[in-house]
Amino acid sequence: MQNQISQQQQVFTETYQNTLSKFIDEIKEVSDKELKETMAELKHVCMEFDPYQPHNLPAEVEQTLKKYGLDEMLSNPFTFTNNLLRILTSVESEYKLRS
Repeated sequence: MQNQISQQQQVFTETYQNTLSKFIDEIKEVSDKELKETMAELKHVCMEFDPYQPHNLPAEVEQTLKKYGLDEMLSNPFTFTNNLLRILTSVESEYKLRS
């Protein structure tokens, strides 16, 4: 049973790592306007959503979470927060490189 859980966690981690890598590659190709919009959307999620209370999910935040694949992580607030911050960091880094 424990082995099964470990395997599931590993598959989830690998899947998200691939998604994050793909996101980072794609964010380099977007326009400056799209980059600013992405950063604004992610910051809005940070300010308006409490991952410890996922049942209070505003529609706008829900759409953003789905857009970036974060809705799949709502069952674990730590994983959700970690991955949201990793995505936001990659967007902010790209923004700083362009400035």
